Parts: sequence; C-alpha cells; structure tokens
Amino acid sequence: GGVALEPVTQADLTEYGNHALLAGAELGEMLKFENALLCRAGTNKNGDSIDEQGIEELAATMNFLPVDDEHISDKIIGFFVKPRAEGDKLYTSGVLYARRFPDIVAQVQNGTKKLSVEAVAQKAICSVCGKGFASSTGYCEHLRNKTGVRKLYGLKAKGGATVFHPAWDTSFDTNGFV
Repeated sequence: GGVALEPVTQADLTEYGNHALLAGAELGEMLKFENALLCRAGTNKNGDSIDEQGIEELAATMNFLPVDDEHISDKIIGFFVKPRAEGDKLYTSGVLYARRFPDIVAQVQNGTKKLSVEAVAQKAICSVCGKGFASSTGYCEHLRNKTGVRKLYGLKAKGGATVFHPAWDTSFDTNGFV
C-alpha cells in the first residue's frame, strides 16, 4: 500500500531539538515518518539473531543516526529520531530528504522500499559450536559458511537504510505517515 508523508513542521524542528542536520532546511524540503518497524528480536534472513536486550541496545544508540539508501554509506537520505524498544520490536521515526531524493521517497511511499538496520556487535556466538568471536576475521566454519546462526551481543547502531530486500521483516506504518 501507499504511504503518505507529511512535511516537517516548525514544531517538529523544535521537538527534534533544532538538530544540526536540519540547519538551513526550508519547510517542505523534508518529509517525516513515524512508527516504522526497523527490526525485531529473532533470526533474520542473513542468519543473524538478536534478543530483546539487543533491541534495547539498538534503540539506545539509534537517535539521529543516518538513513542511507541500499547501505551506500555516502548516500545519506535522512536520519532517525525517537527510536524505541517495545518488547521484541524496534520502532523509530525519522526524516527523509524528499527534495533531494524524490525517487527514493516515492519508493518508500509506494511500499517497494523498506528499512534495514546497520549495527556492530561486540560479540557473536555460533549457534552450532557455541564459540564466541569478537571479530568476523576469526569466525568458525559454521559462521563463515552460513550453516550456523550468528547470535549477536553488545549491539551498537550505526544507522540504517532504505532497501528493496531487508533482512528483517520491516515496515513503514502507513498509519504513522500522515
């Protein structure tokens, strides 16, 4: 289904703390989204697993981080605000630079682009052999060959992206886009 976005208002600028990312922006250049599901506890399509503590860790480190497109880190199309953990789900709101990226925003509105989280973990534990790793360079054969699930701990958000094929079952809440 389609997603309606609304222009960032002066009240939004105040609520978002007149953040430096908004400096110089004219009203109408950016559109906001509310209550988007960014990820959930469990195992995603990439074989990564996080628990509710991981959801809380991501929420605590997500505010004002960039939204890029297709995980291309120098193609920043917006930023996140008001992330929150609700049980096993991470919801967030944010702003997209609609004037600069009208095609991408249109793909968000028509539902073809979804959200994906970008994060790092202090530790990964293999679901097959139980070994723990602080870096992917020393992974066991199960994690290297993706025959095991990578259980992630000590998560820190690095941002997120709009993507065609997210690893988590994510969505923009069409009721949250007004």
